[in-house]
Amino acid sequence: MSRTRRTCRLLALTAALSLAARLPGIAQKTVYETTPPQRSATVTVLALSTAVHQGFAGNQDTFLADIAFKDGDHQTARLIDLYPSSDNPIQRTLFTAHRQFHMRLIRTPRCDGPAKDFFLYQGDAYVYDGSARTTLAADPSALIPCYKIVHTQTKLIKK
Repeated sequence: MSRTRRTCRLLALTAALSLAARLPGIAQKTVYETTPPQRSATVTVLALSTAVHQGFAGNQDTFLADIAFKDGDHQTARLIDLYPSSDNPIQRTLFTAHRQFHMRLIRTPRCDGPAKDFFLYQGDAYVYDGSARTTLAADPSALIPCYKIVHTQTKLIKK
């Protein structure tokens, strides 16, 4: 086989492999999922767990919440709201005045944890629903699923 013919076949094989890598179902998935799926949910925040506002490094608020998905799935979960220091947190008065929010959530299993490890402040200043402590105490070994909030997609549900 001539050198030119081998070069042409090699180029054709390279082009075919490149095309196959771009077609869904033909190529294997990458090891890292670049765009995790988001789910819409109706969220009732039960309590604020922690709030870390670091200025230049950004902010993180963690909540215990009751979430209801459109498909009927309903659960108590840990919600993590990560947002830049230039954005504002959800106003604390909204947790008692309006109660429900429409949120886009991203499932984040690496921050799941047992109910007994979920932090709540001693006083009731950050507990917006009295059932929060009861929910955690009912089954201390129950796994609390974790979701990240898509901060820019959080909206009030009008009464």
